[in-house]
Amino acid sequence: MCKKIGNAQLRNHHNQVAELHIVEQAPLLDALWRALDAQPNLTLLAPALGADLAWDEHEVALRLESSETHTAKLIIAADGADSWARTEA
Repeated sequence: MCKKIGNAQLRNHHNQVAELHIVEQAPLLDALWRALDAQPNLTLLAPALGADLAWDEHEVALRLESSETHTAKLIIAADGADSWARTEA
């Protein structure tokens, strides 16, 4: 028996038919925020709006609208399809 969504068949990395689960948004977001907050070397900047993004071969610098600046080896901007960070890059 194959599990299908429309014409697509979902498979995991072992090419096995993947199990599907429906998860309510609020508990999922709560679990994600708690997991992120528990990471010792992760800085969450939320809510915050970017003003400028600059990078070189060693680091990226993010200046926020509050004039606060953060530097790191990696920046992850999860702000959707109309991403400000994507436009800046």
